[in-house]
Amino acid sequence: MYTHIWGGGKKKKGIRLLLTILSRYNKADDLCVHCFNTLISCMHSDKNDETNNQVRKLICDCNGDKICVLTLQQRKCQTALDEVIIISALTCIANMASVSDNIGRLLEVHAVTDIMSVINDNLHQGEVVKCACVALCNLSSDRKASWTMWHQYNVYVLLMKIVDEYVKLYCEKKKTHKHKKRTNKEDEREPKNPSSTTNHPDIPKATIMSIQQYALGCIGNMMRDTSNVIPFMANQMYKHIYNVMQCCADGRELMKTCLKLLNILITSMHTSRPKSDGVTLKQTLPQGKQQLRVVHNAKRSGVFLLKNK
Repeated sequence: MYTHIWGGGKKKKGIRLLLTILSRYNKADDLCVHCFNTLISCMHSDKNDETNNQVRKLICDCNGDKICVLTLQQRKCQTALDEVIIISALTCIANMASVSDNIGRLLEVHAVTDIMSVINDNLHQGEVVKCACVALCNLSSDRKASWTMWHQYNVYVLLMKIVDEYVKLYCEKKKTHKHKKRTNKEDEREPKNPSSTTNHPDIPKATIMSIQQYALGCIGNMMRDTSNVIPFMANQMYKHIYNVMQCCADGRELMKTCLKLLNILITSMHTSRPKSDGVTLKQTLPQGKQQLRVVHNAKRSGVFLLKNK
């Protein structure tokens, strides 16, 4: 559809026009929202994934990576439109990062640093954190990028912080839900106790589950480098995974991600020991090393695509 509207020779001009508008009128909120929406639509306008990937590569080549990162640097979630624009910029970065050729450029413009800053500044803004985790997960699908994210940026520390925080939010949500059911059943009309309420926004259960899934997926990608397993185990970070499995057992997809990550940890520890039976890493992983990649678009929350390499 995209190629039919603009034609092959007009793609680059059209994308450059959108990016120029975003750069020149970066304080015009409504205009920025429409430009980002159009860019995201372009990334998903064709049924052919290869065509969509070409568009994502073209957007990155036209400095879309720099403009999205600059948007993250300049914006704070002070208004509803600010939040929409930040989410849109993160979505564009996540889509660009789903193409391996773009990941090096995104690292060069320090996208990881700015994504981490956005998370730290908006830890309880569920949709913002979800899109940021998707972007980090896609970036970590590249081996060199995942090494940099682990050793240079300590991304795993932030991801474990996110996981712990959203487990806590989920437990609070379940506790509140049980309390409401009990009071409704007993038909009690008691005045609300302000001290018992939290300042956290009401984040949907599905968003909480997705955030943890994407954060753990990113950890899983970085665990493909067996040298990262040693500090992970030494710092007892596996306890975070157990905590998720204990508190969020009703999230089927999240449980699958936890089990995949545990499998990566177990097989990596096994192959890091001295060889006694000639077993190699590839042989101990019958389906290959697991790579988790998320493609995030404007219409749906994103899907894990398990790729074996």
